[in-house]
Amino acid sequence: MRFKRTASPGSHPIVHPLVDLSAKTLAARRISTRFLRRCSPKVNGIRGTFSCYCSWQGALGTLYEVLESSIEERENGSSAHGQVIWIHLGVNSGATKFALENQAVNEATFRCPDELGWKPQRVPIVPSDGSISQTRETTLPVNDLTKSLRKTGYDVMLSDDAGRFVCNYVYYHSLRFAEQHGMKSLFVHVPLFLTIDEEVQMHFIASLLEALASLN
Repeated sequence: MRFKRTASPGSHPIVHPLVDLSAKTLAARRISTRFLRRCSPKVNGIRGTFSCYCSWQGALGTLYEVLESSIEERENGSSAHGQVIWIHLGVNSGATKFALENQAVNEATFRCPDELGWKPQRVPIVPSDGSISQTRETTLPVNDLTKSLRKTGYDVMLSDDAGRFVCNYVYYHSLRFAEQHGMKSLFVHVPLFLTIDEEVQMHFIASLLEALASLN
């Protein structure tokens, strides 16, 4: 599923929100759809490209298509007046608050098979990067973003552990690509709507996108 909104670039970043699902349930898919339809259109200065995936193989092809399209936009001049930021949203069914992920680890250790049946154990995501202890960090000011969102009233934390499942797998690739091309990436874990009300989550994502769009 894709959504794209053209906005006046000005000095704002071009933010590309994406959704990563770590669950294989229909409920998780419905959560992603609600995010796609209701959040980004409310925020000015945002271009969104939305992709849903529940397996590493399904994720990477779509992910790199989106990432490379950002390069093409920049080369064509459509995002020349701002930076490109990719935002990934992952559903964490055990979470009780929002989490801004500071880093990803070069390790795939799936606690259960993904939708295509792959269940790696202690496998490097990118072997050429070295061991499974290798990490990549976002260059976005996550500490400041976390503090700002807390002041707004949201229950949000800074996290250094995005897990070792599809979310971490995708985030590692995204951070690696962003570093290579002078862009930025951030992963945000969100709870189920049963834990934090849907309306609150919609406002949280909109507030995060607004904060990112206002970065210089």
